[in-house]
Amino acid sequence: MLFGISAWGTWDSMHWGRQVKVQIDTNNDSIADYVLEVTREKGLDYPLVKVWSISGNASTVVARYPLNSAWGDTDTNIMDSNTLVMTVPLSVLGLGPNAESTEISYSVTTSSAFSATTVVDTTDSVVFNYAAPKLWFSGDSAGVPNLFLDAPETQMVAHRNGDAKNISVLFLHMHNATGALSGTNGAAGERAQVLRVSSNSEATAASTHFTDVPANYPFVNDINWLAQRRITTGWHDGTYRPESSVNRDAMAAFFYRYAGSPEYTAPAQARFTDVPADKQFYREISWLAEQGVTTGWPDGSFRPVEPVHRDAMAAFVYRYNVRVLNNH
Repeated sequence: MLFGISAWGTWDSMHWGRQVKVQIDTNNDSIADYVLEVTREKGLDYPLVKVWSISGNASTVVARYPLNSAWGDTDTNIMDSNTLVMTVPLSVLGLGPNAESTEISYSVTTSSAFSATTVVDTTDSVVFNYAAPKLWFSGDSAGVPNLFLDAPETQMVAHRNGDAKNISVLFLHMHNATGALSGTNGAAGERAQVLRVSSNSEATAASTHFTDVPANYPFVNDINWLAQRRITTGWHDGTYRPESSVNRDAMAAFFYRYAGSPEYTAPAQARFTDVPADKQFYREISWLAEQGVTTGWPDGSFRPVEPVHRDAMAAFVYRYNVRVLNNH
């Protein structure tokens, strides 16, 4: 889950004296269960998103992620900016597609040690259904998870639920020259752009994610659900190939994405004899094995391009439910 934030003015850098926090209520009791905080860590010259778990008066750090979903080897413009992205996997928040409720609420607070009031601003609470967003996008990747390439020759496609009309969307252009919305020194705030999605652009019922999955296909809603959540991306030619079998390597990728594509560094030493480190889906297969969902074959192989048999699929789903979702 990503929280995109635009401030009124431009900061030189994010540090302990300037705080941006997102308070997240995951169980709808109007009390924050998790807090995301932009901060610094000793010995690391890069801002982090620290994830706090809140229980009563106690708080515990459960995870840390780089600001804007990328470390310093990828420039996402963390300095002299007024836009940022805070990322946290759903699984870290104890959330998933099988949760009793997929609605959360959140608010954003900004504070500054250089302000007379410390707290600069706080938003109203926002309700969001992460499993059924009103609007979502697909497009060319910027090489950073969940960020799109922002260039004249690229395109983004907006997808919208049929009942979502007259809604607004916030676009954050991370590298534009002027970010301040205040107009200081001629700044025009081009980094933050709010666009209205009008009812005139309503998608027809015939729209679909894949060229070979027509609107009257028996499982069109199920396939679109997978595509909307980026669990499946289809093939490079725009097809889904719905009647083809699923190979074991693709199955591992589906499970990994279904878990929210959690932060994971695959081991340098391959776990399976037929899945080298440079093979497609190596990380996903390694993650699935580390979770105990797959054990491979007795001979040490995974057999990635073999179809998934129905009996093995039953075992995979059961182990995933127990060991990843913790549903005993």
